[in-house]
Amino acid sequence: MGKTCFLFVAAVWLLKCCFIASLDSTVTNLTTDQSALLAFKSQITIHPEDVLANNWSATTSVCHWIGVSCGAGGQRVTALNLTDMGLGGTISPHLGNLSFLASLDISYNSFHGNLPEQLGHLHQLEELFLNNNSFGGAFPSLLGNISKLQILNIRYNSLQGEIPEEIGNLSNLKLLDLSFNQLTGSIPSAIFNKPSLEFIDLTANNLSDSLPIDMCNHLPKLETLSLSLNQLRGQIPLNLCKCSGLQILSLSDNLFNGSIPREIGNLAMLKELYLGGNRLKGVIPQEMANLTSLEVLSLRIGSLTGPVPSSIFNMSSLKVIDCKNNNLSGSLPVNIQYHLPVLEVLDLSSNQFSGQIPSNLWECKGLRSLLFLANGFTGNISKNIGNLTLLKELDLGQNNLTGLLPEEIGNLNLERFWVDENNLTGVIPSKIFNISTLKLLTLASNDFFGRLPSNLGNRLPNLNIQLPITNADLLPRVWRRISHHELLRATNAFSESNLLGTGSFEYGTEGIISTRGDVYSYGVMLMEVFTRKKPTDELFSGEMSLKYWVSKSLHDGSLVEIVDTNLIRKEDVNFSTKMEFVSSILQLAMDCSIDLPDERIHMKDVVVTLKKIKVKFLAITERA
Repeated sequence: MGKTCFLFVAAVWLLKCCFIASLDSTVTNLTTDQSALLAFKSQITIHPEDVLANNWSATTSVCHWIGVSCGAGGQRVTALNLTDMGLGGTISPHLGNLSFLASLDISYNSFHGNLPEQLGHLHQLEELFLNNNSFGGAFPSLLGNISKLQILNIRYNSLQGEIPEEIGNLSNLKLLDLSFNQLTGSIPSAIFNKPSLEFIDLTANNLSDSLPIDMCNHLPKLETLSLSLNQLRGQIPLNLCKCSGLQILSLSDNLFNGSIPREIGNLAMLKELYLGGNRLKGVIPQEMANLTSLEVLSLRIGSLTGPVPSSIFNMSSLKVIDCKNNNLSGSLPVNIQYHLPVLEVLDLSSNQFSGQIPSNLWECKGLRSLLFLANGFTGNISKNIGNLTLLKELDLGQNNLTGLLPEEIGNLNLERFWVDENNLTGVIPSKIFNISTLKLLTLASNDFFGRLPSNLGNRLPNLNIQLPITNADLLPRVWRRISHHELLRATNAFSESNLLGTGSFEYGTEGIISTRGDVYSYGVMLMEVFTRKKPTDELFSGEMSLKYWVSKSLHDGSLVEIVDTNLIRKEDVNFSTKMEFVSSILQLAMDCSIDLPDERIHMKDVVVTLKKIKVKFLAITERA
């Protein structure tokens, strides 16, 4: 009996000791997490309404802090979610002491500075969201140590340097998003050896070299591959067809050459295909028609030739067809409407299409954007155009269309309508000026006559109307007040081609030029300063303008070729940094010089943007 009693007392005593030890361990571990989080808070310099300052206090349990989640029993911090809270500052390396953290989300804030290597100590981490901040510096190679990581999202930052090979150690990675950074070098081949990957987005970096010819041998689960807006070169690998689960493939705006692989037609699950903005040649392969789930087909800006296979116009799932700026030819099938029931965008601009516009096209009632600029289409504009009540953009400019503008256009809800440089005649239908949504109307270089409504400035105060100088009598007298800059544009600086020029007039309700015209002029001035060119230079004639020249260089990565060499040379110290900021300024110039006044940036925002560019430039150059 005494022995039994003794054993019972001993067991209770041991249990109590274990409980006290466990409690002490929990307190110690939570104290470690608390210290790490307080160190993190101490480096936050922007915190609207002092949310963390008022809530993250040592007097309350860490598990009750805003954005903090603890595991079962409240023993350790397992998640930190501070997304979109307006926070700013740098990241404390002590964050790496949250050793049980499974999810870290500080996206959509204003954090900056380098990412600490100590983040690589978070061995339990499965989700890491750092996107939409201002982080810079190199990609931390120690992130490759987080073997449990499934989601890595660092898009929209300013990371530089190469993607480290250590990223190949992330054997459980499902989503990799490093888009919109400044990463350079080639894509590590290890990325293409991750059978777990479902999503890869490296869009808008400075990545180069070619893609591995066997890139899809080990990506059975891949659904999204986005590599657009880089400097990747070589031919598109035929091996892509082995990524049989692909739903989105985006390789646009690189330096790929050769032809479009016929093997792409084997990607039966593909919904979106973007191959434009490369150096692709040859014909569009017939096998494209096998993509029976395809919704978006973008082959814009290339050197593709021949007709568009008629079978493509039989793909009933298509919502967007964008083949602009190629050398495609032929006519459109007469039965186009019957097989494109959900078509919303059809852009065939700047090709060599000919023949009449099929009458059935006007039955594609889901169309929102129809762009046929600069082709050889002939015939009349059908009255059935009035069926397209969802249409917002209609560009029939620079073709060989004849006849009258049908009254039925007035039934539409257009925002932009171009019909310049055709052979249209007659009076401009008054119903067009009843379209309350109309912002841009381009009628130049036709044979219209008559007068425009005298109260048009009141009815459509935001309308930007473009007419040939020879048709100036169409304008009411109150409208003939234009700025010197607009006059230069309208007459091509009084050159011999002035009769072919078009004037862009911006009127308020009293016919007075708005300040948005000054924003436009400022944008042009920025282009002039950084390129040492003028809009009136001999280089700019026909479709080639200063604005188009700068825009194209920004788009294809050849900005260094147009910037004034008195400002920047390749041998300069910090050359790449300087080019980055010149690019930012010229992109601002593009925002200033958007054709539609209402879509231009406001001058106060111009000032704010320039200040941000200046601060960032000085910070980087001083650090260097």
